[in-house]
Amino acid sequence: MKKILFVILSLFLNSSFVFSQFTDSDISFIVETFAQVHELCSIDDGKMWGINLDQPCMVIDRNTKKIIANSQDKNSLLISEGYFYSSTYPENKPLGNSFTEYGCTVYAYVTFPFQFPESYLKAQLIHEMFHIVQDSLNLNPPQSLFNNAHLDESSARIYLRLEWAALEKAIYSKNDQQKAIHIKYALKFGKKRRLMFNDISEEENYFELNEGIPEYTGHMISSNTFKDYIKSIQTIAEMVKPLDSYATNFAYYSGCHYGGLLYSYDKEWNQYLQIFDDLGEKLRNICALPNLDTLLNIEFINQNYNANKITEEEVERRKHKKN
Repeated sequence: MKKILFVILSLFLNSSFVFSQFTDSDISFIVETFAQVHELCSIDDGKMWGINLDQPCMVIDRNTKKIIANSQDKNSLLISEGYFYSSTYPENKPLGNSFTEYGCTVYAYVTFPFQFPESYLKAQLIHEMFHIVQDSLNLNPPQSLFNNAHLDESSARIYLRLEWAALEKAIYSKNDQQKAIHIKYALKFGKKRRLMFNDISEEENYFELNEGIPEYTGHMISSNTFKDYIKSIQTIAEMVKPLDSYATNFAYYSGCHYGGLLYSYDKEWNQYLQIFDDLGEKLRNICALPNLDTLLNIEFINQNYNANKITEEEVERRKHKKN
């Protein structure tokens, strides 16, 4: 693999194509990542989802619209630059990490400059590749239901952050009994939050399915071990937790924790996933937990999940928002 990458990098650094924003170092990293993603998908070869996720992919500069792609489009709009392809993305087409049709070919794409650590690019590309095949897996939920504005309310944010804290404790736990306790509390926090806001469970579930599952897939396939997976998803924590809005971002972090915990009990759990599933409910069933109430041991949650600190921070956030 290293010899192949050396040849690839040597060839394209002599390329005649001029990028106004991409540096030689940027191009080197992107092309190397394309090769790594291809290798990761080849190793998985459909074991995770029953379909090989390897798809055409590209990186697009948000400012110049310059493209670096890993493969030629059907209409040959892209220009070969040795071991990658280049062109300019149409000005009238919107940009945002997703997938797009270019030259009658569907590409997963990520925009540049990256708004995340470079190590995250592999998981991000696989995430977008999953979106391309999502419909064929019957896991493409109704887009109209992604209304989770309630998660920007202080009370909802508090219970969401407590849910994350309990999920973090659970996924790091090496003791099965303690793990189950933390899972139980994560589910309690989620249930209490959902009861506070009527008729929002479906919206949360669909968004976790639509974005949490691709995110879980990206990190799982790009990780050699489960320990690597846990380390990898910390990147999401660094990006999502500080955000002033969780409405359109919570599923990336929640989905990876629920997916990872389900994997820790059954490595093939996702093969039984259906479009109307609730990830929390699936986890409760796999743990054989009874139906949960919303009673909370205040001393326990303060000791284990920093409840007081989370509440204080959210109260301060609300004050600043009003001002």
